[in-house]
Amino acid sequence: SWACAADDDTPPDPSSGDLTGSYPNPTVKNGAITSSKLATFPAVTLNAPTYNWSAGGSFCHGTNGPYPTNTTSSIEFTHEEFDLTNIADPETPGCYADVTGLPSGTYVITASVTWPSNSTGTRQITFYTGSVAALATSEVPATTGGRPTSQTISQVVRSPGLVGLRALQTSGSDLTLASGELSVAWVGP
Repeated sequence: SWACAADDDTPPDPSSGDLTGSYPNPTVKNGAITSSKLATFPAVTLNAPTYNWSAGGSFCHGTNGPYPTNTTSSIEFTHEEFDLTNIADPETPGCYADVTGLPSGTYVITASVTWPSNSTGTRQITFYTGSVAALATSEVPATTGGRPTSQTISQVVRSPGLVGLRALQTSGSDLTLASGELSVAWVGP
């Protein structure tokens, strides 16, 4: 024979802490989630690009100088604008060759570079990874009319591990980068 259980007249358990309402369907209280309760996501911006002419482009050695024509070399940066989780590890103080040790995840990588006025040839910047594989390249003709040549590149990439920036210019003479930056920001798993 079957018997029906009596209805449970026990009121639902109230929620506590950052929740409001009762179980099984509480909600988050207004204002309960503050910045102290959020994790810091990896993000960094490096700026003030340089090239070490006297060391033939070797990282962090010699005097900073102009990029030679028809030579592909890595861009170094002398300033860290911000680094939320210490992912930009300088090779020496004031010399950042790349962003290393990126935890797994999806990142947006953006770089911008401004070359001085010179209307000859092309300008190129390329993202590279730890295996020195090219992720993306931007090549533009030199701007005419006595104006600087500016270029920007952006790429979404999954778990790169390491990210750096290379440059190439074909002006026929040495050119010093006027400005630039490299930004890497985690955007998701």
